[in-house]
Amino acid sequence: MTRIEQRGATQEELVAAIEHGQLAVSREGRVAFQRNFPYHAWWKGKFYETKQVKPIVAEQGNDLIVVTVYLFYLGGGK
Repeated sequence: MTRIEQRGATQEELVAAIEHGQLAVSREGRVAFQRNFPYHAWWKGKFYETKQVKPIVAEQGNDLIVVTVYLFYLGGGK
């Protein structure tokens, strides 16, 4: 299991966040992308409506290198 899967996201969500997410500046010259996905499921004992995937990437020539991925679970927490 990859680290991103341990955090509850898929490779497809990661790619979609980078390709179609909202762009934001990050620290140290890195770039952040952010995208919300409908979730409507349980995570660690709580129910959430939305999952936010936020990869942080570094540009290296024409390539984007994923440094880390943050996940936030929103709308619920019951």
